Amino acid sequence: MSGDTADLALSGSTSGTPGGSSDTSTSSGVVGTETDNTDTAVLSVVAGETVNLTEVLSGNTGVYSTVFACLGNTNGTGGGGLSRTLVIHADDTDITCTYTNTVLTADLTLVKEWVNGVSGDTADLTLSGPTSGSDIDTSVASGGNQTDNAN
Repeated sequence: MSGDTADLALSGSTSGTPGGSSDTSTSSGVVGTETDNTDTAVLSVVAGETVNLTEVLSGNTGVYSTVFACLGNTNGTGGGGLSRTLVIHADDTDITCTYTNTVLTADLTLVKEWVNGVSGDTADLTLSGPTSGSDIDTSVASGGNQTDNAN
Protein backbone atom coordinates (compact mmCIF):
# COMPACT_ATOMS: atom_id res chain seq x y z
CA MET A 1 0.00 0.00 0.00
CA SER A 2 1.25 3.50 -0.74
CA GLY A 3 3.48 4.84 2.03
CA ASP A 4 3.91 1.53 3.86
CA THR A 5 7.44 1.04 5.14
CA ALA A 6 9.80 -1.83 5.84
CA ASP A 7 12.96 -1.31 7.91
CA LEU A 8 15.72 -3.64 6.65
CA ALA A 9 18.78 -4.44 8.76
CA LEU A 10 21.90 -6.60 8.55
CA SER A 11 24.15 -7.14 11.54
CA GLY A 12 27.09 -9.38 12.26
CA SER A 13 30.84 -9.11 12.28
CA THR A 14 33.27 -8.07 9.60
CA SER A 15 36.53 -9.93 10.31
CA GLY A 16 35.78 -9.91 14.03
CA THR A 17 34.66 -6.26 14.18
CA PRO A 18 30.94 -5.77 14.84
CA GLY A 19 29.19 -4.17 11.89
CA GLY A 20 25.80 -3.47 10.51
CA SER A 21 23.76 -1.72 7.88
CA SER A 22 20.14 -0.62 7.67
CA ASP A 23 17.75 1.28 5.44
CA THR A 24 14.01 1.90 5.10
CA SER A 25 12.06 0.93 2.01
CA THR A 26 8.81 2.80 1.31
CA SER A 27 6.11 1.54 -1.04
CA SER A 28 5.01 3.92 -3.78
CA GLY A 29 1.67 2.15 -4.05
CA VAL A 30 2.11 1.43 -7.75
CA VAL A 31 -0.21 -1.40 -8.75
CA GLY A 32 1.76 -4.54 -9.58
CA THR A 33 5.23 -5.59 -8.54
CA GLU A 34 7.54 -2.96 -7.14
CA THR A 35 11.21 -3.71 -6.39
CA ASP A 36 13.18 -1.21 -4.31
CA ASN A 37 16.82 -1.52 -5.41
CA THR A 38 17.71 1.89 -3.93
CA ASP A 39 16.94 1.40 -0.23
CA THR A 40 19.11 -1.61 0.59
CA ALA A 41 21.25 -2.71 3.52
CA VAL A 42 24.79 -3.83 2.56
CA LEU A 43 27.45 -5.50 4.73
CA SER A 44 30.87 -6.90 3.74
CA VAL A 45 31.51 -10.27 5.40
CA VAL A 46 34.02 -13.13 5.23
CA ALA A 47 33.56 -16.91 5.22
CA GLY A 48 32.62 -18.36 8.60
CA GLU A 49 30.76 -15.32 9.84
CA THR A 50 27.10 -15.25 10.85
CA VAL A 51 24.86 -12.41 9.72
CA ASN A 52 21.47 -11.50 11.19
CA LEU A 53 18.85 -10.22 8.73
CA THR A 54 15.64 -8.54 9.85
CA GLU A 55 12.69 -6.72 8.37
CA VAL A 56 10.29 -4.67 10.48
CA LEU A 57 7.02 -3.58 8.90
CA SER A 58 5.86 -0.45 10.70
CA GLY A 59 2.99 1.98 10.39
CA ASN A 60 1.51 0.01 7.52
CA THR A 61 -2.03 0.22 6.24
CA GLY A 62 -1.72 -3.14 4.48
CA VAL A 63 -1.37 -6.61 5.95
CA TYR A 64 1.25 -8.66 4.15
CA SER A 65 2.40 -12.21 3.60
CA THR A 66 6.19 -12.40 3.46
CA VAL A 67 8.52 -14.71 1.55
CA PHE A 68 12.28 -14.70 2.13
CA ALA A 69 14.93 -15.99 -0.28
CA CYS A 70 18.70 -15.69 -0.82
CA LEU A 71 20.73 -16.13 -4.00
CA GLY A 72 24.47 -16.89 -3.86
CA ASN A 73 24.44 -18.64 -0.46
CA THR A 74 25.19 -22.37 -0.27
CA ASN A 75 24.07 -22.96 3.36
CA GLY A 76 20.54 -21.61 3.37
CA THR A 77 19.17 -19.56 6.23
CA GLY A 78 18.04 -20.23 9.76
CA GLY A 79 15.19 -18.65 11.68
CA GLY A 80 11.81 -17.78 10.33
CA GLY A 81 9.38 -14.98 9.76
CA LEU A 82 11.05 -11.61 9.49
CA SER A 83 14.25 -12.53 11.41
CA ARG A 84 16.85 -14.77 9.77
CA THR A 85 20.46 -15.82 10.25
CA LEU A 86 22.88 -16.55 7.47
CA VAL A 87 26.23 -18.35 7.87
CA ILE A 88 28.71 -17.28 5.21
CA HIS A 89 30.37 -20.28 3.53
CA ALA A 90 33.65 -20.36 1.57
CA ASP A 91 31.76 -21.39 -1.60
CA ASP A 92 29.33 -18.44 -1.41
CA THR A 93 29.34 -15.77 -4.11
CA ASP A 94 27.94 -12.27 -3.71
CA ILE A 95 24.72 -12.89 -1.80
CA THR A 96 21.43 -11.12 -2.38
CA CYS A 97 18.61 -11.78 0.07
CA THR A 98 15.11 -10.50 -0.59
CA TYR A 99 12.03 -10.05 1.57
CA THR A 100 8.99 -10.14 -0.73
CA ASN A 101 5.84 -8.67 0.81
CA THR A 102 2.48 -9.31 -0.85
CA VAL A 103 -0.48 -7.30 0.39
CA LEU A 104 -3.38 -9.56 1.38
CA THR A 105 -6.57 -8.61 -0.43
CA ALA A 106 -10.11 -9.82 -0.91
CA ASP A 107 -12.95 -8.78 -3.21
CA LEU A 108 -16.08 -7.56 -1.47
CA THR A 109 -19.43 -7.69 -3.30
CA LEU A 110 -22.57 -6.00 -2.00
CA VAL A 111 -25.81 -7.49 -3.39
CA LYS A 112 -29.36 -6.13 -3.09
CA GLU A 113 -32.18 -8.59 -2.48
CA TRP A 114 -35.76 -7.41 -2.96
CA VAL A 115 -38.55 -9.27 -1.11
CA ASN A 116 -42.02 -8.29 -2.32
CA GLY A 117 -40.33 -5.36 -4.06
CA VAL A 118 -42.44 -2.69 -5.73
CA SER A 119 -41.52 -2.26 -9.39
CA GLY A 120 -39.48 0.90 -9.94
CA ASP A 121 -38.30 1.29 -6.34
CA THR A 122 -34.57 2.03 -6.08
CA ALA A 123 -31.81 1.45 -3.57
CA ASP A 124 -28.39 3.10 -3.78
CA LEU A 125 -25.57 0.70 -2.81
CA THR A 126 -22.25 2.19 -1.71
CA LEU A 127 -18.96 0.56 -0.71
CA SER A 128 -16.06 2.68 0.50
CA GLY A 129 -12.79 2.04 2.27
CA PRO A 130 -9.85 4.10 3.52
CA THR A 131 -7.40 2.75 0.91
CA SER A 132 -9.54 1.36 -1.90
CA GLY A 133 -11.78 4.32 -2.73
CA SER A 134 -15.48 3.78 -3.29
CA ASP A 135 -18.03 2.27 -5.67
CA ILE A 136 -21.67 3.32 -6.03
CA ASP A 137 -24.45 1.59 -7.96
CA THR A 138 -28.25 1.69 -7.96
CA SER A 139 -30.52 -1.35 -7.78
CA VAL A 140 -33.98 -1.01 -9.32
CA ALA A 141 -36.74 -3.40 -8.28
CA SER A 142 -38.60 -5.16 -11.07
CA GLY A 143 -41.39 -6.19 -8.70
CA GLY A 144 -41.79 -9.21 -6.46
CA ASN A 145 -38.81 -11.17 -5.17
CA GLN A 146 -35.46 -10.69 -6.83
CA THR A 147 -31.77 -10.69 -6.14
CA ASP A 148 -29.97 -7.98 -8.09
CA ASN A 149 -26.53 -9.42 -8.89
CA ALA A 150 -25.94 -6.95 -11.73
CA ASN A 151 -25.90 -3.69 -9.72
